[in-house]
Amino acid sequence: MIRKRRKNILWHILLPIVLILVLIPPACSLVFWHFADQFAHYAAASELGKIQEPLTALIGKTFSAEPEEIGAEDRREQIRGFLLRAQTIIEESGANAEIIVYESQGKAVYPKHEEKREQIQSLIEECQKIRSTELSSGTLSGISVKSETGTYLTDFYEIPGHLPQISCVAVTCSVSRLTLWLKPAVHWIFLLSSILVCLCLLLIWHMVKGITVPLEQLCLRAKEIGQGDFTKTNVSYDLYELENLRTEMNHMAEQLKRSQEIQKDFFQNVSHELRNPLMSISGYAQGIEHGIFKEPETAAHTILEESGRLTELVTSLLTLSRIESRDNGTDISLQPVPLDEVLEDCLDRVSSLAVKKGIQVQIAPYEEEEAVLGDGELICKVLENFLTNALRYAISEVTIRIRPEKKLTAISVEDDGNGIASKDLPHLFERCYKGNGGNFGISLAIATSAAERMKGSVKGENRTEGGAVFTLTLQRSS
Repeated sequence: MIRKRRKNILWHILLPIVLILVLIPPACSLVFWHFADQFAHYAAASELGKIQEPLTALIGKTFSAEPEEIGAEDRREQIRGFLLRAQTIIEESGANAEIIVYESQGKAVYPKHEEKREQIQSLIEECQKIRSTELSSGTLSGISVKSETGTYLTDFYEIPGHLPQISCVAVTCSVSRLTLWLKPAVHWIFLLSSILVCLCLLLIWHMVKGITVPLEQLCLRAKEIGQGDFTKTNVSYDLYELENLRTEMNHMAEQLKRSQEIQKDFFQNVSHELRNPLMSISGYAQGIEHGIFKEPETAAHTILEESGRLTELVTSLLTLSRIESRDNGTDISLQPVPLDEVLEDCLDRVSSLAVKKGIQVQIAPYEEEEAVLGDGELICKVLENFLTNALRYAISEVTIRIRPEKKLTAISVEDDGNGIASKDLPHLFERCYKGNGGNFGISLAIATSAAERMKGSVKGENRTEGGAVFTLTLQRSS
C-alpha cells in the first residue's frame, strides 16, 4: 500500500497564497501597461478629433476652386496660407500633432526643413505606403502607423482637385510620446507591489505560525496524555478554537485520570471480593480434608454459599463486560418492547427472593399497551437489579410505576425502606461502590451501562415519603 504524502498546515495554507501573491506584481504591471497603452491611443485619437472638423472645413474652403481658375503663383500662396492656418488650428486645439504634406507624386513637401524631415523620415515613408494603398477619397481616420521613431495615430485628408503641388495631408499624433512614462511607471508598480507581497507573506507566515506552533504543542501534549501524563496544560492561547481545544484536552485528561483511578479501584475491589469467598472455600475444604470438622455438612453448606456468592460476582462481571463491549462494532438495535412482558419476566426472577423476605411487590396501574424502544433482555436486567436492591432495603413493599411522557417513558422501582444515605447519593452508580448493606457494588453499574446502550438513562434518589426510588428512562415506541 502506497503511503499518502501528508502536507503540514503551514504549507497547505501558505503555498497557494504564495503562488497567488507571486503572480500579483507581473499581473498588475501587465494590466497597467495594457490600460495605459489603451489610454494613450484614446488620448491621441481625442487630440486628432479636435483637429478633424476645422481642418476638413479649411480644406473644403481653401481648395473649392478648380485648378485652372487660379494661377501658379496664386496657388502657391493659397497652399502657403492653408499650411499657416492648418498649423494655427493645431496650435489652438492644444494638440501635439505634426503635419505631413504630400504632392501628387508621393513626395513629402512639408515639413520644409530637411533636418525635420530626416527626423521623421521613417514615419513619412510608412504614411506614404498607407496613403498609396488605402486612401481613395475623403478622410481616413485613426490609422495606427508604426515607424522607427515610435507608434503614431494618423488622419489622412485627400485634397480635392488633384493638384500636383498638394494631394494629401497627413496629421499624426505620437502614441509613443504619451507612453514614454509607462516603462518607469510599470517598473515602480512592479517594485511596490513586490514589496507589498513580501510584507503580506511575512504577515501570513506569522499568522499561520500562530496556529501551527500551538497545534504542535497540543499534539505533543496529547502524546503525553496517551503515555499517562494527566497534568493540565496551563498555557493559554489567544485564538478561541485553540483555547477551546486546550480546555477540552484538559477535561479529557481529567476524565482519563478519573477513569484510570476508577479502574484501579475496580480491580482492587473485585480482587478483594474474589479473594474472600475463595479463602473461605479453601479453608473449609482443607478442614474437611484433614478431618477438622466433625460435621462436614456444615462446612459443605458454607462452601456452597461462598461458591454461589462467587458465581454471582463472576456472572455480574461477565454481564458488565458483555454490555460495555464494542467488539462487534455496532450498537444495539432498538426495537419496540411491550412493558407488560418485561415486567412479568422480572417479577418471575425476583419472586423467590420477595417471598423469602416477606415483601410484597406490586405494579401500579398503567396502560397495558405501553411499549418502549430498547432491548428486552437489557431492560429486564436493569429492572431486576433495581428490584433486587429494593428488596434488600424494603420493609414491607416494593412498587413499580410506569410514567409515560411525550417522547419518553420512566419506569420507577420504589421501596419503603430507610432511603439512601446522603453520602452515598453521588456515588450510587460507580463501580464497586457499596453503600450500607450493599453486596458487590456492580449491579447499578450494570444498569447504567445497559441504559446507555439503549440511549436511555438511570437515576437514583430518595422519596419524600421515605424510601428510595430508582428510575430507568427510555424512548417511547410510537
